[in-house]
Amino acid sequence: MPWKSPRAAGFARTRLVASSRWLTRIARSCWRRGVNISAKVTDERVLDVRCDDASLIVDLMDGRTISVPLAWYPRLLHATPAQRAVWEKAGAGHGIHWPEIDEDLSTEGLLRGAPAPAKAA
Repeated sequence: MPWKSPRAAGFARTRLVASSRWLTRIARSCWRRGVNISAKVTDERVLDVRCDDASLIVDLMDGRTISVPLAWYPRLLHATPAQRAVWEKAGAGHGIHWPEIDEDLSTEGLLRGAPAPAKAA
């Protein structure tokens, strides 16, 4: 169907002007200065860390739990359960450090699903 101008379609000019003013009024009343897009703020700091036979499990302050395979982190995989149990928060809580095996992980890397880099040959 070909396009028709508003007049040809039967709309009076006054009706179009009134509609335009009405839309302008709505736009002005809906816009508020300083209103930001709502974004959920998350707290990706470490709350607790534990390991089972196959997984590293990290609880975050915002209530989320990350679980990744121990196979992704060879130092943790080959460490004893006692060595894995000795960890400390690093980087203001955004990282985990295991002093006995010299392993460091970040919550950012865990959330990205990033395994440890492969050793160069």
